[in-house]
Amino acid sequence: MSASQALTIRLLIRSALADIELEPARVIQAVEDGYMTLQEGNSGCPTKMVIDRSVANRDSIAFSILCFDGRRDLVGYKTSYRHGIDNPDTYDTTISLYDEHGTPYALMVGGTAGAAVHEGLRHLQDYPPNTTMVAIGCDTGEKYLDTVFNDTWLQSHQLHSEPVERQVVGMFEAYRDSHAISCAEVMVA
Repeated sequence: MSASQALTIRLLIRSALADIELEPARVIQAVEDGYMTLQEGNSGCPTKMVIDRSVANRDSIAFSILCFDGRRDLVGYKTSYRHGIDNPDTYDTTISLYDEHGTPYALMVGGTAGAAVHEGLRHLQDYPPNTTMVAIGCDTGEKYLDTVFNDTWLQSHQLHSEPVERQVVGMFEAYRDSHAISCAEVMVA
C-alpha cells in the first residue's frame, strides 16, 4: 500500500450491535462453560460451544473454543460469529466492543493480536490497492508481561527467535505508510 492510498478504520459502536440477535447472557454463559470445562481438567482443548440460532431462518451462529498450551502456560480463546448474509463463507472471528465514543474497552493486547498483525502484514501485498485489512486483538496483554512479552522468559523457554523478530520489524518498516494513521484519516462507521 503506497503513501498516497488512504486507510479507513471503521469503529464499531454500541448502536451497531443493536441488531445482533444474541443476548449477552448467552454469550457470557458460553464463555463461562468453556472456562469451567478447562478448570475441571476434562480436556486441553474442549469441544466447540455453539449458541444455536434463535430464529430458524437466520443464517448465523456463534461459537467459542478454549484451548490450553502447556508449553507456554497460555490459555487461548477463539470466538466466531457468522452473519446472516448470502455468502456462506463470510463470518467474523470475533465481536469487538467499543464504547459510544469509539474507544476500545481493552487497550493492551495479547499475543494473539501480534499473530493477527503478523499475518495481515505478511499477506498485505497479495491484495489490490485500497483494500481494507483488519487485525483483531481478542485479549489483553497484562497477563503476558512476565511471559511472552518478556525476552528473558522467551529465551529461557527457547521460544525467542531473533530472525523472526527482525522479519516482523522489517514488515512494519516496509508498510510504515500503512500504519501512519492520523485522527483526520479515521472514519467512524
